Amino acid sequence: MLTVIIIMSVGMIAGFILRKYKKLYQGLDKTVSYVIYLLLFLLGITVGQNETIIRNFHLIGLKALLITVASVGGSILLAAVVFHFFFRHDHIELGTEDDVHDGAEVSAKKLQGEDA
Repeated sequence: MLTVIIIMSVGMIAGFILRKYKKLYQGLDKTVSYVIYLLLFLLGITVGQNETIIRNFHLIGLKALLITVASVGGSILLAAVVFHFFFRHDHIELGTEDDVHDGAEVSAKKLQGEDA
């Protein structure tokens, strides 16, 4: 684990130092994606060779499915709650300069606690 942290830290320092040279890392996104695909493929080969995983694949798959469904469901629920409390506002239709001015007055009154 220490090796991973050291490699990541060295990469972050190198990225910070080399951030001015945009041509150096222009194609880096695609390269990183291809390396990740290769690593996933190699991981798949390793998993496919593991007899214990293959024998218990139906159990592992069911647990993974349940964890995935719970994670996605929880994320959607939390996103809905956050949206409701932090991002849902009474919107005013704006079109002209007068509307913008009126909208600003209404917003200021709402911030001060007055009825708009």
